[in-house]
Amino acid sequence: MRTERTSKLPHFYTHVIGSLPRPQAVRDLLARRAQMPPERFTAALDDMVRFAIRLQEQAGIDVVSDGEWRRVQYVDEFLDRIGGFEPIDRYEHQGEVKYRRVIVRRLELREAVFARDAEFLRANTDRCTKFALPSPFLIAIRYWKPNTAQPPTQLTSISWSTWRMPLRARRRRSPRRALTSCSLTTRR
Repeated sequence: MRTERTSKLPHFYTHVIGSLPRPQAVRDLLARRAQMPPERFTAALDDMVRFAIRLQEQAGIDVVSDGEWRRVQYVDEFLDRIGGFEPIDRYEHQGEVKYRRVIVRRLELREAVFARDAEFLRANTDRCTKFALPSPFLIAIRYWKPNTAQPPTQLTSISWSTWRMPLRARRRRSPRRALTSCSLTTRR
């Protein structure tokens, strides 16, 4: 799908795969999230993400991201925002006991997932942007356990057409663009 921004990309454009390495200041800020007032934490993290954007621009990257600096872990941040998951599946890794999150109840979308983060990214660069989301398949394969939850068909119906960000849908009202609307729908 060509947009005004993507039509300016070279045939072989550059972009970062995965997250940018997090400086210690970003890791410290993420670790202190619970002890800070939400507005102060958000303002500080916004400054850090602007820095990540500028690093990519100065390096000549054609398509920039937020560096995934807002997330401690790629999938867990997403699970926190959609709810329905609890750490109950016990396992051992390298001699350490850990708990994997498992879906235990219907997903309840409280707000558009990562929409504010993606909007912030787009507002802070004139380059093409990308924002990574875990796929429904990844979440289903890793986090649904048959002995701990209802069958997936009763829990939720998540499809790519309802998983994505609302950014493009607001810019143009074409049916194809409407597929970027972000929502999770539950079956009753």
